[in-house]
Formats: sequence, C-alpha cells, structure tokens
Amino acid sequence: MITTIFFDAGNTLLKAHPSVAHLYAQTAQRFGADPPPGELMTAFKALRSEMPSMAKSVRSGQGEGMSITMEKAWWKSFVCELFNRVGGVDDFDTFFEELYDVFARSESWRLYPDVLEILKILRAKSFTLYVLSNWDSRLADICKNLGLSAYFNEIIISSLVGFEKPDPEIYRFALKQAGVNPENSLHIGDDLELDFQPARSLGMHSLLLDRFDRYEPQPYRITSLSEVLPFLGVTG
Repeated sequence: MITTIFFDAGNTLLKAHPSVAHLYAQTAQRFGADPPPGELMTAFKALRSEMPSMAKSVRSGQGEGMSITMEKAWWKSFVCELFNRVGGVDDFDTFFEELYDVFARSESWRLYPDVLEILKILRAKSFTLYVLSNWDSRLADICKNLGLSAYFNEIIISSLVGFEKPDPEIYRFALKQAGVNPENSLHIGDDLELDFQPARSLGMHSLLLDRFDRYEPQPYRITSLSEVLPFLGVTG
C-alpha cells in the first residue's frame, strides 16, 4: 500500500515563467547583450551535461551538502561559461547578482494548473507528501511563496543532501527521511532517466509525468497529475 508520495519540482509542480531562456535573455538585455533564447537554451543544456553536478562538485566531507555560498559560486561559474559561449555581457558580476535574484523570485515561477487541486485531495486522503528535486536552496522559499510548502512534510533539495538524481543515494536519503519502505512509496517526475527509472530500480512505485509528449506511450506514463488519483485508487 502506498502511503508516501515524492514529487519532482521543475516541470512537474512548477515551471519558469515565461521560460528559463527568456529570463536569462531578458536579464542579459539590461547588460548590453541580446542572445537569442533558442541559442541560449542550446548552450545551457550542453553546458549542464558537461559540468560536474552542483552536488558532486561541492559535496561536503560530512555528507551535509553545501552552503548557500558554495551553491552561488557554482552558479556563477556556470553562468560565466555560458555567456562566454553566447557572446558575453557588460559588468558580469552585477549581471550575475541580478540573474541569481531573478530565479529566486516567486514571480519567475508558475504552478501548473492541476497541482494545488491534486495536492489538496492527496493530503485529505492522508498521504504523506515530499518534494524531491535537483535544485539549490532557493527552492524552499519559492515553494513557500507559491503556496506549496503547506502540503509537504519536507522539501528535499539535492544541493543540501549532497547527491542528485539519478544517483540512488538521494532516493535512499528521501526514503530514510520519510521513514518509509520503497514498496510503500511513489515517485512522480517528468524525466525518464532522472526520475522514473532510478526510483523503480530501488523498488519504489514510479510514474512518468509527460506533460509535453516527450515520450512514447508506455506503462506508468501519465500526462497530468489528475491521473495519479486513479493510479492510487482515489476519488476526488
């Protein structure tokens, strides 16, 4: 019997508004640059695949994750290299501080329309809910300001754990935090390799939330959070 549900954050519960690329481009325009959002996003994705993960890069020896200062230093290195690839900006230090703040603001994020309704139903049915996300410590305030935090027992953030998906250690950490066995838990996320497969490999139930038809139809693929309810045998 499933008692505990873990939700990914980005592209599962919330999304950047209007998009990650547009937020980067809009901020850069105020500093003398005009990178096309499409070019920015291509470079962004390529660099994310090349750079060591934030959690891996600055994981503490005690397994307690990283400080906010170390998170910010990782992002500054990332953004510096990103703009080296797309043409640069004026006064990089000031630009970075503004960009970092932009992504901490709740107005830069939107909840998907189905999120709050489904969370309310699941809490009313006594499911225990957690966020489990590859993010930095800014996510906690974002969730609070968007009205999400009240539904979750804990927001589990990769940079603070010291491991990130698909590393099984972050899933083991989450299960331990929740005090739940894998077979009594469900993970819901939007990425086949980061969310669905690693959770299943540990014996957790798993649903692949495919809001944008990235994947072929397959068992355990859903296209909205409303499909979680019949999977759990729950009525609204």
